[in-house]
Amino acid sequence: MAPAIESFRLGVRFLDLRVALAAGDRNAADRVLVRFDQTFGGMNFLGDIPDKYKALRKQVGDEQVAPRSLLAGAGALETKDFKDLVEPSYVDLGRWTEACRLSGQAGKSALFRERAGRRLLDQAVRPDAKEPSDLPQPAIAILNAMRAEVAADHPDVAALAQSCKQLLEQLDYD
Repeated sequence: MAPAIESFRLGVRFLDLRVALAAGDRNAADRVLVRFDQTFGGMNFLGDIPDKYKALRKQVGDEQVAPRSLLAGAGALETKDFKDLVEPSYVDLGRWTEACRLSGQAGKSALFRERAGRRLLDQAVRPDAKEPSDLPQPAIAILNAMRAEVAADHPDVAALAQSCKQLLEQLDYD
Protein backbone atom coordinates (compact mmCIF):
# COMPACT_ATOMS: atom_id res chain seq x y z
CA MET A 1 0.00 0.00 0.00
CA ALA A 2 1.24 3.49 -0.78
CA PRO A 3 2.58 5.40 2.25
CA ALA A 4 0.16 8.25 1.53
CA ILE A 5 -2.84 5.92 1.79
CA GLU A 6 -1.47 4.21 4.91
CA SER A 7 -0.97 7.62 6.50
CA PHE A 8 -4.47 8.75 5.47
CA ARG A 9 -6.01 5.63 7.03
CA LEU A 10 -4.10 6.13 10.24
CA GLY A 11 -5.36 9.72 10.42
CA VAL A 12 -8.95 8.50 10.11
CA ARG A 13 -8.40 5.92 12.83
CA PHE A 14 -6.65 8.40 15.14
CA LEU A 15 -9.67 10.70 14.99
CA ASP A 16 -12.22 7.90 15.33
CA LEU A 17 -10.40 6.53 18.39
CA ARG A 18 -10.28 9.93 20.07
CA VAL A 19 -13.97 10.54 19.36
CA ALA A 20 -14.93 7.12 20.75
CA LEU A 21 -12.79 7.53 23.88
CA ALA A 22 -14.01 11.09 24.49
CA ALA A 23 -17.60 9.87 24.20
CA GLY A 24 -16.87 7.04 26.63
CA ASP A 25 -18.02 4.58 23.97
CA ARG A 26 -16.13 1.40 24.78
CA ASN A 27 -17.66 -0.57 21.87
CA ALA A 28 -16.81 2.08 19.27
CA ALA A 29 -13.26 2.36 20.62
CA ASP A 30 -12.88 -1.42 20.39
CA ARG A 31 -14.11 -1.40 16.76
CA VAL A 32 -11.57 1.30 15.88
CA LEU A 33 -8.78 -0.64 17.56
CA VAL A 34 -9.74 -3.72 15.52
CA ARG A 35 -9.42 -1.54 12.40
CA PHE A 36 -5.98 -0.40 13.59
CA ASP A 37 -4.96 -4.04 13.84
CA GLN A 38 -6.20 -4.66 10.27
CA THR A 39 -4.28 -1.61 9.04
CA PHE A 40 -1.11 -2.73 10.78
CA GLY A 41 -1.34 -6.08 8.98
CA GLY A 42 -0.55 -4.35 5.70
CA MET A 43 2.25 -2.16 7.04
CA ASN A 44 5.90 -2.85 7.67
CA PHE A 45 6.66 -1.63 11.17
CA LEU A 46 9.82 -1.68 13.12
CA GLY A 47 9.15 -1.83 16.79
CA ASP A 48 6.25 -2.58 19.03
CA ILE A 49 3.53 -0.20 17.81
CA PRO A 50 0.96 -2.96 17.09
CA ASP A 51 1.59 -4.40 20.57
CA LYS A 52 0.95 -1.00 22.17
CA TYR A 53 -2.41 -0.79 20.41
CA LYS A 54 -3.28 -4.33 21.53
CA ALA A 55 -2.50 -3.26 25.09
CA LEU A 56 -4.71 -0.19 24.63
CA ARG A 57 -7.49 -2.47 23.39
CA LYS A 58 -7.20 -4.55 26.57
CA GLN A 59 -7.50 -1.37 28.62
CA VAL A 60 -10.59 -0.34 26.65
CA GLY A 61 -12.12 -3.72 27.46
CA ASP A 62 -11.39 -3.35 31.17
CA GLU A 63 -14.62 -2.19 32.84
CA GLN A 64 -12.54 -0.66 35.66
CA VAL A 65 -10.93 1.82 33.24
CA ALA A 66 -12.94 4.79 31.99
CA PRO A 67 -12.43 5.18 28.23
CA ARG A 68 -11.95 8.94 28.62
CA SER A 69 -8.94 8.27 30.85
CA LEU A 70 -7.20 6.65 27.86
CA LEU A 71 -7.33 9.76 25.66
CA ALA A 72 -3.92 11.12 26.67
CA GLY A 73 -2.25 7.75 26.13
CA ALA A 74 -3.86 7.35 22.71
CA GLY A 75 -2.69 10.84 21.76
CA ALA A 76 0.84 10.07 22.90
CA LEU A 77 0.90 6.92 20.75
CA GLU A 78 -0.09 8.99 17.71
CA THR A 79 2.52 11.65 18.09
CA LYS A 80 5.44 9.77 19.52
CA ASP A 81 5.33 6.31 17.97
CA PHE A 82 4.40 7.25 14.41
CA LYS A 83 6.69 10.26 14.10
CA ASP A 84 9.03 8.83 11.43
CA LEU A 85 6.69 6.22 9.97
CA VAL A 86 3.97 8.32 8.36
CA GLU A 87 3.51 11.25 6.01
CA PRO A 88 2.08 13.91 8.35
CA SER A 89 0.15 15.81 5.69
CA TYR A 90 -1.77 12.66 4.73
CA VAL A 91 -2.43 11.80 8.38
CA ASP A 92 -3.87 15.29 8.77
CA LEU A 93 -5.92 14.84 5.59
CA GLY A 94 -7.36 11.58 6.95
CA ARG A 95 -8.28 13.24 10.25
CA TRP A 96 -9.79 16.24 8.46
CA THR A 97 -11.79 14.09 6.04
CA GLU A 98 -13.30 12.04 8.84
CA ALA A 99 -14.00 15.19 10.87
CA CYS A 100 -15.72 16.70 7.84
CA ARG A 101 -17.81 13.60 7.31
CA LEU A 102 -18.93 13.75 10.94
CA SER A 103 -19.55 17.52 10.75
CA GLY A 104 -21.58 17.09 7.59
CA GLN A 105 -23.66 14.35 9.19
CA ALA A 106 -24.38 16.71 12.06
CA GLY A 107 -25.15 19.59 9.65
CA LYS A 108 -22.38 21.77 11.08
CA SER A 109 -20.47 23.94 8.64
CA ALA A 110 -17.82 25.62 10.82
CA LEU A 111 -15.09 23.10 9.98
CA PHE A 112 -15.55 23.72 6.27
CA ARG A 113 -14.86 27.44 6.71
CA GLU A 114 -11.53 27.06 8.49
CA ARG A 115 -8.49 28.29 6.62
CA ALA A 116 -6.46 25.30 7.81
CA GLY A 117 -8.79 22.98 5.89
CA ARG A 118 -8.22 24.92 2.70
CA ARG A 119 -4.47 24.73 3.16
CA LEU A 120 -4.70 21.01 3.81
CA LEU A 121 -6.68 20.44 0.62
CA ASP A 122 -4.24 22.58 -1.36
CA GLN A 123 -1.33 20.59 0.00
CA ALA A 124 -3.00 17.24 -0.71
CA VAL A 125 -3.55 17.89 -4.41
CA ARG A 126 -0.43 20.04 -4.84
CA PRO A 127 -1.44 21.69 -8.12
CA ASP A 128 1.91 23.46 -8.53
CA ALA A 129 4.20 20.96 -6.80
CA LYS A 130 7.29 19.48 -8.41
CA GLU A 131 6.17 16.02 -7.37
CA PRO A 132 2.65 14.72 -8.07
CA SER A 133 0.43 13.55 -5.26
CA ASP A 134 0.79 9.94 -4.16
CA LEU A 135 -2.98 9.54 -4.11
CA PRO A 136 -4.89 7.76 -6.89
CA GLN A 137 -6.44 9.98 -9.56
CA PRO A 138 -10.09 9.38 -8.47
CA ALA A 139 -9.18 10.59 -4.96
CA ILE A 140 -7.49 13.68 -6.38
CA ALA A 141 -10.61 14.43 -8.41
CA ILE A 142 -12.72 14.27 -5.24
CA LEU A 143 -10.24 16.49 -3.40
CA ASN A 144 -10.29 19.04 -6.23
CA ALA A 145 -14.09 19.15 -6.09
CA MET A 146 -13.90 19.60 -2.31
CA ARG A 147 -11.36 22.43 -2.73
CA ALA A 148 -13.72 24.24 -5.07
CA GLU A 149 -16.68 23.78 -2.71
CA VAL A 150 -14.73 24.85 0.39
CA ALA A 151 -13.52 27.96 -1.47
CA ALA A 152 -17.13 28.98 -2.18
CA ASP A 153 -18.63 31.71 -0.02
CA HIS A 154 -21.37 29.39 1.26
CA PRO A 155 -20.17 25.80 1.04
CA ASP A 156 -22.83 23.12 0.70
CA VAL A 157 -22.38 21.09 3.89
CA ALA A 158 -24.34 18.10 2.57
CA ALA A 159 -22.30 18.01 -0.66
CA LEU A 160 -19.03 18.24 1.27
CA ALA A 161 -20.10 15.49 3.64
CA GLN A 162 -20.91 13.31 0.63
CA SER A 163 -17.53 14.10 -0.92
CA CYS A 164 -15.81 13.16 2.34
CA LYS A 165 -17.72 9.89 2.37
CA GLN A 166 -16.65 9.21 -1.23
CA LEU A 167 -13.03 9.98 -0.41
CA LEU A 168 -13.17 7.65 2.57
CA GLU A 169 -14.66 4.92 0.37
CA GLN A 170 -11.84 5.52 -2.10
CA LEU A 171 -8.95 5.48 0.40
CA ASP A 172 -10.14 3.90 3.66
CA TYR A 173 -11.63 0.56 2.76
CA ASP A 174 -10.87 -2.63 4.69
